[in-house]
Amino acid sequence: MAEIGKEKNNGSGCLKWGAVVCLVLFLMLLGGGYYVYKNFKSIGGAFACNVAESALVGMGLSGEELESAMKPIREVVQKAMDGKVSQKQLEKIMKKLTDGYLPGVIGTRIFDLRYLTSSELPEEEKNEGRMTLSRFSRGLIEKKIDKTTTDEIMAIISDKTSDDKSNEIIKLKETVTVEELRRCLLKMKEAADMASVESGEFKVNIAAEIRKAIDEGMSGADGE
Repeated sequence: MAEIGKEKNNGSGCLKWGAVVCLVLFLMLLGGGYYVYKNFKSIGGAFACNVAESALVGMGLSGEELESAMKPIREVVQKAMDGKVSQKQLEKIMKKLTDGYLPGVIGTRIFDLRYLTSSELPEEEKNEGRMTLSRFSRGLIEKKIDKTTTDEIMAIISDKTSDDKSNEIIKLKETVTVEELRRCLLKMKEAADMASVESGEFKVNIAAEIRKAIDEGMSGADGE
């Protein structure tokens, strides 16, 4: 199983549906602790960027889409290296990324790559499932679907354990059964139907959403 919130070499294990996604890991590194913030220059911005890029690749981003997503990340990391970003601003950026709809939307993409595509479902059912994922993503962005459904889905595709300090660790399952997969897709479809989300392919510009979150995080928070 892949541990959420802990670095993996292939970047595929750092994904948390509805709360933390891999691309946020570098922001957690920057804004998650006073010591890390104060010693960021010695820790190295290159490490933060490498973690973020590995995570995005694990999400299936490549080429121009990957580069567009990495650009604002590199910019904010460089500003942090130069001392032009405050702890408060970094925490605000992290909050923008984790508290909004973006984690859930990215979660649907991971769900497709990790579970649906590799499943034993008939191809026709997989295509129907992708349409459901598309509608569910639209519903999240249009704020017609709340995080309750994503929490319910997370409960199906993950296991909870604890470390030696009794901290809760959520682990995504390496695989899910066909029955679990269908349960998740049914929950998404029911949520989209209840919210009257229209059908049709819907693609999120992840790079634009990352840029928006970073820009909003940088504004209105004075440097420290």
